[in-house]
Amino acid sequence: MNRRLTAVAAAAAALVLLSSPAAVAKLTPTNPPPPGGGTVTPPPAGDGTLPTGGSTDDGGSGGGDGDVGGCHAVASPSFLGLACGGAAVDREKWLEKVLDGEKPPHCWDRAMTDDERRRMHVKNDVPTGAVWYWETCQEGIHDDYTIDPGGPRLTVTPRAHFPGDTWQTPTDNQQKVVDWLDNNAGVPTPIAGVSPSSHPRVGQWVSFFDGSDDEMTVAAGTVELRAHVTGLTVEPLAKGAGHTLTCAGSGHVATAGEKPPAGGGDCWFSYAHSSAAQPDGIYSVRITADWQVDAYVDGQPFRVPFATFSKSGITGVPVTEIQTVVVP
Repeated sequence: MNRRLTAVAAAAAALVLLSSPAAVAKLTPTNPPPPGGGTVTPPPAGDGTLPTGGSTDDGGSGGGDGDVGGCHAVASPSFLGLACGGAAVDREKWLEKVLDGEKPPHCWDRAMTDDERRRMHVKNDVPTGAVWYWETCQEGIHDDYTIDPGGPRLTVTPRAHFPGDTWQTPTDNQQKVVDWLDNNAGVPTPIAGVSPSSHPRVGQWVSFFDGSDDEMTVAAGTVELRAHVTGLTVEPLAKGAGHTLTCAGSGHVATAGEKPPAGGGDCWFSYAHSSAAQPDGIYSVRITADWQVDAYVDGQPFRVPFATFSKSGITGVPVTEIQTVVVP
């Protein structure tokens, strides 16, 4: 999934799943009843190449920090950012000034672009008026304008907005904080995408890929941190269950009818049993993304690599039995 998250252009504009250790990034829409009662069918989910079980942050390791071109750079499994010219020291005073007595923004909404809906394999639903959007929530900036030592943590969740729902819109002052958060970026929790079907059958060959962003950049002036995923480790049955797949880059998205290469492929797997007997009826697939962060100044390499780290997530994948028809 060759995607780029450019902080200057707004971090929330791409497919981001940013989370604190306990946060859950849901891949199923919020589906409130319409006014007057009843239920509404959620918008169609496209070809379903991303699983619908959601993903939880399973932790990470590695990272580093240091000075780059007069800025202090931080690269970790939860945060990628730059503080230049004393911005880190004065940021709390800056919050108090720009908010002018208002509370910091906690959650805000933004409609998905056409390109984002294509990437997520979802469609707006004309008959019901439902549209897909991103809900972004932050933790780490408090109402007294203090900031946690580890910095803000963001969770971005795709949801469906129905007529009559209320949009969470920041005030003009809060928007300045949102813009600042967009100029730094949390690292997305990897999502175990399964292809060519998100609901594989027993015996069917499937290939795994990371459904979240595999590239991101944060910049301040002439200083840039450019991060990309170098490889994946997938445990298709569960963490520590004995099977481990190693994939180059961000994995492989298989097309309908595609088979693994002769001798098998690194990202390919075939389930021998359905997930019916598993907790919640799903396999808790653990996926780990390995990241490399490179530092650039004035467009030229400054330190390559600047840091490396890994981040893991758990994604629920349902596996069904092969259906048979008995003819008397």
